[in-house]
Amino acid sequence: MLIDGIWVENAVRFPVEKRSHPSLDVLEEVRPDYKVVAAVLEMLGREPLEPDLKNMADDTMAAFLKSLGFLHSEAELKNLISNLREMLITEAIALCGEAKFLADEAYKAGTLARMAKDERSRNVDGHHARANKLLNQSAEATVEAYRFSEEVFGKCRALDSYLRSFGAVSREWLIAAG
Repeated sequence: MLIDGIWVENAVRFPVEKRSHPSLDVLEEVRPDYKVVAAVLEMLGREPLEPDLKNMADDTMAAFLKSLGFLHSEAELKNLISNLREMLITEAIALCGEAKFLADEAYKAGTLARMAKDERSRNVDGHHARANKLLNQSAEATVEAYRFSEEVFGKCRALDSYLRSFGAVSREWLIAAG
């Protein structure tokens, strides 16, 4: 069990914007704070996440983009990159929302478990088990949302950089090839 019978309200809570267009700014708003993730990892007895997640994801995406070569027109490439970028950001925001939902459910279950204990209910153990199960799921979801968000920031950095340089690179390639 992550926390046996104890609920720390601010251990897994973070705000989620539900009505904004997916963007890196929205993702920055909704992703879990690193301090929260570090505390969760410590409670789970796990090693901290790689400190360089963004750069590793940036390098991986850059290698992928280099493999594309000059197979696409500039318009096709911009469309491909725009779609890929939006898909990554949307998925990261959804993971953050799921982690927030699980945190809220864990909090509610913890409240019910405390009320059952105070009322000396016969189902204290059931409420307690459900609260701990949801708390553990919430903790796992929070770590995964943070990890994936960091990777998305790195991948988007590579995508943006590639898109900015594509015009100059493709002109240089055409001159060298011509």
